[in-house]
Amino acid sequence: MSADRTPTNTSCGTCAMCCKLPTIDAIKKPPGKWCEHCTPGKDGACSIFGKPERPEICGQYLCAWRQAPFPPELRPDRCGFIIDQSAKFPNMLRILVDKHKPLAYRQGFAGRYLAGLQAKGINLAIVGAETGTRSIILSADPSLLLGDDA
Repeated sequence: MSADRTPTNTSCGTCAMCCKLPTIDAIKKPPGKWCEHCTPGKDGACSIFGKPERPEICGQYLCAWRQAPFPPELRPDRCGFIIDQSAKFPNMLRILVDKHKPLAYRQGFAGRYLAGLQAKGINLAIVGAETGTRSIILSADPSLLLGDDA
């Protein structure tokens, strides 16, 4: 991922998975539920986009797909998960998985791609969006504790 957080995939298109999978405390949005201000599947899906009531975190957030040259198949609405930086472990990518596609990170192109990242020594924390706390940590680093929140 780029250190300056400059988008490389410049358009979200109709993807709005960042409005569903993560918790957004500022508007009391639980993990795995659509934000009340979001209209999924529509460009410009946020009804409070550009308005003062829009949480700052929403304007600042860029998933890894927007920051790095990931293939189109890994756009979150296509693959069923968001890749972003783990808040707790800066040397780890968090894979925030949609409960409607719980094994998407292990299957097909996405599974092969993530296995390739892991083979390159990139640590992955697989997190179920509906719980927001349970993690599977895939790492070659024995100092990481399994079960810790990512």
